[in-house]
Formats: sequence, structure tokens, C-alpha cells
Amino acid sequence: MIEGTTDSELMFNLALTFGLESDPIAALERMTGFVEVVGHRNGIQYPLQMTLGLSDGQRLFAVRYSSEQQSRSLYHSGDIAALKEVSSSLRGIADDARAIVCEPLSQMSKMWEPVPESSVIVVDSGKLATQPFNPR
Repeated sequence: MIEGTTDSELMFNLALTFGLESDPIAALERMTGFVEVVGHRNGIQYPLQMTLGLSDGQRLFAVRYSSEQQSRSLYHSGDIAALKEVSSSLRGIADDARAIVCEPLSQMSKMWEPVPESSVIVVDSGKLATQPFNPR
């Protein structure tokens, strides 16, 4: 049930409708394609600009995408061990953890890897995989 007025809530509910719980990437691609079709029908040249993250409790999914193909930035940590060496506040984090951020922390900027345009990353048990994100 949609209770608010944010685009995030609407897009999340669309993704649920398109099968988010059973196939997260396909559902997000369908949601994105739907938003773009509706936007174009209404005269919006570039209807979508998003970076998003969600988890099913085991895996973490992060998407970088825009209709214009000039998305805002999204980064992932390359190696949590290297981050722990720089910041003592991270010492309690599991060695297979990953972090996803919109902008890298300046004092650790070399330890972050950009997520490519129109991509989705999946983090599962500390392993990270990147694949193209293709709206349907």
C-alpha cells in the first residue's frame, strides 16, 4: 500500500508488482522500463535518474542508471581490509563486508571503485558481481 508521495515509494511498489521478491534485477528493469515509457508518453525526454540500493536479507543490490545515460555517481568499496587500515572505526566490520556510497569519503578516495553507468552490482557473501542494467 502506498501511503506517501515520494517517487521512491511509488517505484518500490512498482518493482514489487513486477516481481521484486522473486527476481530483483528483472523487477527493477521492468519498473525502470515502465517509468520510462510513461514518461516518454507524457513528453518527458529523460524521465528517470536514479541510484538505488536494496537487500533481500542475504544479497545487496545497487543500481546506477539514468535515461540520459549520465547518472549521478555510485561507488563500492574494493577491499574492506584496506578501509579498515585507514579507519579504526571500521575494525569491527566483517572481512567480507562491502560498502556502497554515492560519493567516496575524501580521505579514502582511492579505495573506492565507481559503478559503471547503467549497471547493477550484486554483493553476495562478500563477493561482488557487476552486470548491465537494461530497462525492459
